[in-house]
Amino acid sequence: MRVALINPKFSSAYRHAHVTGIWRLAYLGAVSERRGDTVRVFDADVEDQPLVEFLHEFKPHLVGITTNTPQVKQSWSTAAAIKKEFDIPIVLGGPHVSVVSEDLDFESLRQPQVDMVVRGEGEGPWLEISDLVDSYLRDQPEFSARGIMNPGLDLFHEIKSLSYKRAMSSFTATSTAR
Repeated sequence: MRVALINPKFSSAYRHAHVTGIWRLAYLGAVSERRGDTVRVFDADVEDQPLVEFLHEFKPHLVGITTNTPQVKQSWSTAAAIKKEFDIPIVLGGPHVSVVSEDLDFESLRQPQVDMVVRGEGEGPWLEISDLVDSYLRDQPEFSARGIMNPGLDLFHEIKSLSYKRAMSSFTATSTAR
């Protein structure tokens, strides 16, 4: 499976927080590679290639986007640019959505381009999401985010620390306890 991990453009006075986003993505990338995935990390602050062009070349099956609070709107626009071109699952994670408040993760899920939000330590939920997407990918002749996010399938209900869409205006938050 091909996985793209994205750090959106981060032009702000809080630029020092940018470094931690890349470390988190590198760690998640290592976890995905250990699982057997082909992983690419795209840092919009340093890449010369436009994001959409990169994605057309790489053709990911799953996208993860890191989200610091000062960059949350840029994370949403990055997700929107991806959804405009591709029907693939988009997962947001990072400090902004990890604050212990359903208001903040649901805030991101209200964005039509965001499919799932992982709160807290992301590697466990990320592996479970990856396993489910990979399994679904093997069983479906035509893969799509709309298909895997189908409320009738409810594939993600057992993953801890995850919020996801059951329908456009219906959200589910799983427990954070393991």
